[in-house]
Amino acid sequence: MMFHDSRKRSVPMASRDNNLVRSNHLALLAALIIFVYLGLGILFTISVPPFEGPDEPQHFAYLAWLIRTNSLPPAGDLAQEAGIEHEASQHPFYYLLASLPGRLVDIDNPPIVYRPNPHFIGPLARDFPDNDNRAIHYEGDGQPLAGGWLAFYLARGVTLLFGALLITAVYGLARQMWPDRPTFAIQSAVLTAVIPQILFLGAVISNDVPVAALGACTLWALASLLRHGYSPARALILGIAFGLAALIKASALALAAPLALGLL
Repeated sequence: MMFHDSRKRSVPMASRDNNLVRSNHLALLAALIIFVYLGLGILFTISVPPFEGPDEPQHFAYLAWLIRTNSLPPAGDLAQEAGIEHEASQHPFYYLLASLPGRLVDIDNPPIVYRPNPHFIGPLARDFPDNDNRAIHYEGDGQPLAGGWLAFYLARGVTLLFGALLITAVYGLARQMWPDRPTFAIQSAVLTAVIPQILFLGAVISNDVPVAALGACTLWALASLLRHGYSPARALILGIAFGLAALIKASALALAAPLALGLL
């Protein structure tokens, strides 16, 4: 009888050990996916010419304004003159983070050179494939990697880190939604990591991937709260994620609807 009881007690312990091993394997796989994403993202960062991301000249002008003046950019005609244009109305959190590495260098020594392509017509319909570059590029662009050019590529690196956060949040969200099917989380992370537009937007100066990353973090925190129950810590994490997402881009406020429904 005692032998039978000891076996019954040993089974849950073995099951817990197996679950722990499986969780460790999943964590290693997730880390490998993020590592591969960062490697591909670095290739994109180097390969995509400067200012060829969507509105990348305006995004860089925004963070350069922060570095030079320690103040938010103006609106109207002053924003046009500074090259920030319509991006002056964007929420500042991403730009504050992206400007931090640039504060460690002299952004004007040497200054970055942006030559807008006067024939660029954007993603509009046309009869011939020409003038797709937003900027005119010379062979020496990006050299030396100092001053403005260094600040530019460091800002791209900040966006790339947000891409890694996005993959992590997608993995965590899937784990909360399908806890009994952990392979779904790995598949979701892989799918996110290899989407060409995610790789591209994660390798340029843009607030699109950062807002997606913190939006996914918000949903991850909400799913965790719904599955495990309310606690002050979970509610605090949820509020911080949603608040930071809203401080990156106004479109993140759309998350207020699922948050309200979930909390209710």
